[in-house]
Amino acid sequence: MKKAILLLSFIVMFVSCSMFSPRLDISGDWTGTSTTQYGTRRLDMSIIQNGDNLSGTWSSGWGIGGNSFGTISGKKIQGTLSGSGGYSATINGTVTSGGMKQIIGSGTDQGGRFTFQLRKI
Repeated sequence: MKKAILLLSFIVMFVSCSMFSPRLDISGDWTGTSTTQYGTRRLDMSIIQNGDNLSGTWSSGWGIGGNSFGTISGKKIQGTLSGSGGYSATINGTVTSGGMKQIIGSGTDQGGRFTFQLRKI
């Protein structure tokens, strides 16, 4: 009986901790690079997180910038970038939370596929 109570207590504690674990917050300013078939340029993003929803602005060394929208689920992000001249890109990335918080991912736009890597400032 004591083993059953101990096991039940452990399960309740584990489920409670899992349900109330803090959400990953990626709000803030990020800087890094974007690499395309034409080379590598700087990429800066300012992200606002409201629950699972992401919004913000971005600019790049390619001379393009604009707004960003997306979602975060766990450590995975999905979103879109829109910019001047009808620019549009779809992005997918993963947030790493080791010693330095980073977002690493890839996307597609009118010019093809690109990769990006950002670190929190």
